[in-house]
Amino acid sequence: MKRLYYPVNTPACRYQKQLVLDSLFRNVLIALPKELDSFFVASVVMMNFRRWFPHNKVLYVGSTMDIVRRMADVFVDLTGYTKNDICIYGAKKKCDRLAEWCNYGVVFATAEMLSADMKDGRMGSDVCLVVADDAQRAVSGSHMLCEMIRTFILNKGNFRILALTDNRITKVASLQLIVMNLQIGLIRSQSAFKDDISLTVSSPRMQEIYVSITHEMELVANALVEAMGRLVSLLHESGVVPSDSLQRLANFSLSLMRSNVACKAPHLVDVFSDLEDLFIVYDALMCDGITAFALCAQPKAKRSATIGSIIESNVHTKEAFLLPDMSNVNEICSHKIPTLLGIIDKALHEYRSRMSVGNKVVFVVLCRNRGPLFVTAIAAAIRKRSASIKMKTNVIICEKGCTMLNGACSIIVYPCDSSAVNLNVGFINLLICYDEGLSSLYYTGKIAVGNEAELYALRTNGYETVRCISHFIFISNFTYRERSPLQNIYRFASDESTRECVNANIIKGAQLCMDNPQLFPSIAVPEIVEYWAAEDDGE
Repeated sequence: MKRLYYPVNTPACRYQKQLVLDSLFRNVLIALPKELDSFFVASVVMMNFRRWFPHNKVLYVGSTMDIVRRMADVFVDLTGYTKNDICIYGAKKKCDRLAEWCNYGVVFATAEMLSADMKDGRMGSDVCLVVADDAQRAVSGSHMLCEMIRTFILNKGNFRILALTDNRITKVASLQLIVMNLQIGLIRSQSAFKDDISLTVSSPRMQEIYVSITHEMELVANALVEAMGRLVSLLHESGVVPSDSLQRLANFSLSLMRSNVACKAPHLVDVFSDLEDLFIVYDALMCDGITAFALCAQPKAKRSATIGSIIESNVHTKEAFLLPDMSNVNEICSHKIPTLLGIIDKALHEYRSRMSVGNKVVFVVLCRNRGPLFVTAIAAAIRKRSASIKMKTNVIICEKGCTMLNGACSIIVYPCDSSAVNLNVGFINLLICYDEGLSSLYYTGKIAVGNEAELYALRTNGYETVRCISHFIFISNFTYRERSPLQNIYRFASDESTRECVNANIIKGAQLCMDNPQLFPSIAVPEIVEYWAAEDDGE
């Protein structure tokens, strides 16, 4: 168990990695809403238990055969695990099912189907992991899921249990029954990962608007992708990065790759640093446009001769690097500005009557802190448009103070960095997030939003609608090919989803099982090894 293999088809969240590690040493109940994808954690644990215990079985127990079939497909998509070792138990006649159980290492089944075939006592002793989906079923000790677990224990099975639920459990008594029937030693809910989860999800009220890039951005983006591809090829030939594909490499943890380069090829540390900087410059271009690209690239070009030569070697990157003239803050090249101004125009007209009777109206625009010139340029663009429609507005950059005026619309431009937004202006009437990441609850959760307020997230079509550079695979001619619909920021389906499945006080009232079987040494924490899971990858 020196290494824990971790698929990066979808960039993982920190709370998911912690849940994977928790699941190794105790029987865990994961109580999270379905938007937070507990099955991803289960898939990683299942795949690694199969690696560590090659002579034992990994079992997923779903509530219906339809769910069983669907989750088997999801497991393969997430992990790249071979279909040849996966059994959909119950797909054949009863006389043939025992052979299926004996011949496959990963079994997907319902508790009802398994319980019907376990009476001869020959099943269960070779199981090393049970993933119990819809674990709220275990509130009844007579449920087939509980009977199956008891049978496995009676058959002297030594296995770990990973239980999943997205149901709300509001009584200590109900939780205690689940804990007892499934031998749970640890319960994890939203409160345990509040900060990490807030970076992952947005409000259910958030409306997504997709903005297309300009032709000029397309030309600059192509040049940057080509340059990054050359650096990736050099690093891959030296064996210090896991893939020569830029699209795949974008999903790996930069910190792990950086330490690998420093250990194996210290002479390539500067090359990897240049690649990191180009990723940042590319992200600035795709999220905020050519002005942001220029402001982000200029200091990096001064620091690195390689980046400077890359920009100088292409006519499109060179032109974008020198333009626009930021001495005139009224000129900003950003593909999202027209959409931003259109939303503000519409909202101003909707709130005209409220302002006319002396009420104050507050709009907030969250943007990345690309430097004072960029933020000032966004504010200047809003100020110029507001003046043209002859309505009383007060455009404010938050760092310079926020004085609200009665009978006017105060439009606050708030530059965001890695810190959460701290804005005390009472209830606001409109919130616009200038890029996808800023729509997460980490940034918006502490802003008081009125009941009638509208929330918008502006996303670059084909880039911010995806997880990093996957979902749509980036091709050299800047076309897109769709993959699976996985986003950077998930949106809760409803306000109900934002509530904890199991309240922290309910968890404190439950008595956990402290005698879970010890399958690994307690001091053994495996090294996480990231890989790209794809069926066409031999490795």
